[in-house]
Amino acid sequence: MKLWSFNLDCGRMGELESLFVANESDIESAIGKTVYFGEVLGKYSEIFFKLEKDMLKEVGGAILAIGLFVVFKSHNICGKNPLDYIEEE
Repeated sequence: MKLWSFNLDCGRMGELESLFVANESDIESAIGKTVYFGEVLGKYSEIFFKLEKDMLKEVGGAILAIGLFVVFKSHNICGKNPLDYIEEE
């Protein structure tokens, strides 16, 4: 398990950021898939995109935090975890 940050610039509608815990293999399998957040930035925003590697960054030095989130079964620290919103093909 590693701590990851996610960032998506949605132009004039805003920006989405999050911190979450995931395995490297889960990240690799999600790359290239469609993520659908719905109207997360307001009515009619319809945020969907292909997940790209450069949208995710590994955040180092957080072993204790990762352990706590795994123990409490919460893999999302703040914001929306894009892995939870992958569209089925």
